[in-house]
Amino acid sequence: MKILRVTTSPGDVADRISILKIKLKFIEDKKKLPAIKKELDFLEKDFLKFVEKTCLEKESLAKLKKFQESLLRLNTKGWKEIERHWQCISDHDMHGLGVATLSMIKLNSRRVKMKNKVTDLFSYPFTEIKTY
Repeated sequence: MKILRVTTSPGDVADRISILKIKLKFIEDKKKLPAIKKELDFLEKDFLKFVEKTCLEKESLAKLKKFQESLLRLNTKGWKEIERHWQCISDHDMHGLGVATLSMIKLNSRRVKMKNKVTDLFSYPFTEIKTY
């Protein structure tokens, strides 16, 4: 198996892990689940190795867990907002679509802040920058 190794922030990896967990929960097509599970297992294993190598203190490990849980909650809300978007489009509900879009922008802003909190725990040189 060929693996692409890229440099990215710990917050991006934690975010991707949370998204894969959500996909396992919400995607109903059983044929897609093995590929999702495979990627999730790979990323979780690599992220755990990275965390172990950094020797974070107990307090920082507790914060990391809290931040990961927050990312999971935020991304679950994001998944539901995307479903809401599709429903508004299907219903030709432009007002609802506008409200849903505003909600997504606010949610994504909170998500970026949480990803950066993860990254900051590791004093990592890369961070996510967003402007709206």
